[in-house]
Amino acid sequence: MIVIIIINKLGALCLVICNCNYLTSTDISRACENGYQKVDAVFSCFSKKERCGQCVPEIKKYIASQTAPINPEV
Repeated sequence: MIVIIIINKLGALCLVICNCNYLTSTDISRACENGYQKVDAVFSCFSKKERCGQCVPEIKKYIASQTAPINPEV
């Protein structure tokens, strides 16, 4: 996997998670905020389709980190 780090329009650093479709960590975060919590749903949120599949495990991990409940006792 090639890791590409870019600066988004707001000046924040983000990772390009899907090189084929140029989906970034910011894109995936935005999709999760809008209720898209499965890989195919994230792609469809941006009118994209999975291509090579190398990003799927990383997208799954990122979705899990975005949707995990916060434990205030920790």
